[in-house]
Amino acid sequence: MNIRFTQQRFLLSWIILPAVLLGLLVPLPIVQAAGSYVGLFLPPRDSAPIQATDLGSSPASGHPATVSTPSHPFVQVENISPGLHGYASGRKAVDGQLESQALVTALQKGGYVVYFRHASTERTQTDTDTIRLNNCSTQRNLSDQGRVEAREAGNAFRVLQIPVGQVYASAYCRTRHTAHLAFGWAEIREDLTGVPADKLEDRQAALAKMLSTTPRPGKNTILVGHGENIAVTAGIVIGEGEAAIFSPLEDGRFSLVGRIRPVEWKKLVSTLSLPGGAVDSMVDYRVEKAPPFLANDPDLLMPDLQTLPPTDVVYQAIQPNQVELIRLTNTISNAGIGPLEIQGIHQDEKTTVIQRISKADGSVVEQVAGEFVFHPTHDHWHFENFARYEIWSLTPAGELEALVASSGKVSFCLRDNFPINLPNKAPRPVYTICTHGTQGISVGWTDVYEYDLPDQTIDITNVPVGVYALRSVTDPNNQLWELDDTNNAATIYIEILPGAVQIVRDPEVLEQLFGKGFPGVDT
Repeated sequence: MNIRFTQQRFLLSWIILPAVLLGLLVPLPIVQAAGSYVGLFLPPRDSAPIQATDLGSSPASGHPATVSTPSHPFVQVENISPGLHGYASGRKAVDGQLESQALVTALQKGGYVVYFRHASTERTQTDTDTIRLNNCSTQRNLSDQGRVEAREAGNAFRVLQIPVGQVYASAYCRTRHTAHLAFGWAEIREDLTGVPADKLEDRQAALAKMLSTTPRPGKNTILVGHGENIAVTAGIVIGEGEAAIFSPLEDGRFSLVGRIRPVEWKKLVSTLSLPGGAVDSMVDYRVEKAPPFLANDPDLLMPDLQTLPPTDVVYQAIQPNQVELIRLTNTISNAGIGPLEIQGIHQDEKTTVIQRISKADGSVVEQVAGEFVFHPTHDHWHFENFARYEIWSLTPAGELEALVASSGKVSFCLRDNFPINLPNKAPRPVYTICTHGTQGISVGWTDVYEYDLPDQTIDITNVPVGVYALRSVTDPNNQLWELDDTNNAATIYIEILPGAVQIVRDPEVLEQLFGKGFPGVDT
């Protein structure tokens, strides 16, 4: 038996690892202390630990740090790529290193893996439930400063035109939210979710594989995790919001090529004199369409929202203001292969909506979709701008001509109301309440908003009598990712009369109005 190996494993298991795991719970100085010992106590695999010097400034002291790194077969710290070693701070290059512009130029070409530790957190909070990680109220979450850091990092990537491919994040709320604010989406990976004592080697191997996997052509891979994951895998200690940049090598190895502190992203944008440097701290970045490699993934169980033709169209006059309204019932179904599920995250005095899309292997992809608003008349929470109702004038051929009236933004509480006949429909309703926690529409179910509910109206006070197209549009701003957004609108034809409105269903009447070959109404 290798006595030295056994002793080191004992020290790791009973002394060092618990301290490292406290990185999920305690302030940075403790994490730094734990991380700096990890490289010393991990058992060597093939040689003595390699000393990696000048890895940038210590997050605690701001002075250059010397960090001991484990000599795993997959980590390489010597012979680091020329000029891409150390902080990108705009300072004069030393020891043959290139300045910040060279690091940006390298990232602009793609081919790197960028590991972010989550942005700055509230130190008064602790993780009290490490099992139900969707419950952010039991975790240490991003601080106001952390949210600014995440937004500034993502803004720098866009302004500096640094291409991003896959984005992975730990399941903890602070890592998920860092990815959301910076990049608009992320795939949640258990492999990045801390380092439980019984999964040390598995998590090391998983992160090593991510760091050594070549990104998609012309792209950089983004990882958002914790300090202890990168400490036990690459032997470096990084602060909250800091990024470590790696170059994948052959044979499952990787090389550290640079580190960027959170304050440097804004400086990089400013130093390079590029426009677009200002970040609105209240605006969430959104990716309107799923990246092609995700959209074409057969394992991604996306919803498919389909708008049914409006029904129960009635006329309403409101006195004494002499306002004339059309009321309608709107129905939206999910005919996809996965549920439409959205969750609320309360931050920055608003509730951001995150769409969660499951994959066949049980993992989840999340993307920033919009906001929840409290609807005082309905007395519950709605997803903002989920639908819009429109009245259009028609050309002599019956085509849409001009928008003459609109409901504006219509917010919905998303829930399962009635099933439809689909072979893969959910056997029972899943989403039934209108909280700002979780809402949705299951596969094979519809969400119905009856005509007598508030805001199911279009003001037609100034619309002349005549025949018009009445359209209902679901997700008009493409906030949600789905299989097909070409079926999100449904049209019927109505006739507005003095003090009345009626649906025009008779094909002969429509042909008389618009000529033969008129397509008729949606059914």
